[in-house]
Amino acid sequence: MARFPSPDEIPEVVIDHVRRCLELPEDVWPDHGAPAARRRIASWCASVRA
Repeated sequence: MARFPSPDEIPEVVIDHVRRCLELPEDVWPDHGAPAARRRIASWCASVRA
């Protein structure tokens, strides 16, 4: 996958599963962090695939 899905693209059942596994409260929502962090992660993922 060349990108991170936006939070509204992630099925709620997946979000609920991750919350339960990590014992997170119900109000926790996916967040990919600051834009610079997303770019670094995307760049790293692309280099691993190359």
